[in-house]
Amino acid sequence: MGRKQSGLIEETKGAMMLMSLFMALLLIGALYYILGVGDAVIYRRIMQDGADAGAYAASVMGAKGMNLHVLLNVVMAVTAGILLVIRSVEVLLEIVIGILYGLTATVVLAAKASALIAVLNPVESTVERVGDAVEQFVRVAHDALDVAH
Repeated sequence: MGRKQSGLIEETKGAMMLMSLFMALLLIGALYYILGVGDAVIYRRIMQDGADAGAYAASVMGAKGMNLHVLLNVVMAVTAGILLVIRSVEVLLEIVIGILYGLTATVVLAAKASALIAVLNPVESTVERVGDAVEQFVRVAHDALDVAH
């Protein structure tokens, strides 16, 4: 018992263990911090993907609406084109009939011109009736398509 009790201040046993414990706690904290940053990055990416999907869906719906608008415009143009062709045929027949009436004044072509006039007058009136019916349909269709715009 010749050993003298040393004071707590002079004790050095376990100093490395205490520093190792502090370092381990520091590294565990750093690890959890890195995991938190990783989770935040992943969460932000998921949220960004969701926002992108929402924006994409909205743009797809807008594009579909524009496609419908274009389809309505094409239908209107086609119906107007059909009416234009019918009215052009009607005007062409009227011009031909007018020329044939002028040819009836000649001695040589009067008989043939009269026969052609007899054939073309009913054709012209039929084309005019068809044109009137198509024009009425086109007006109704265009009014309906204008409302759909």
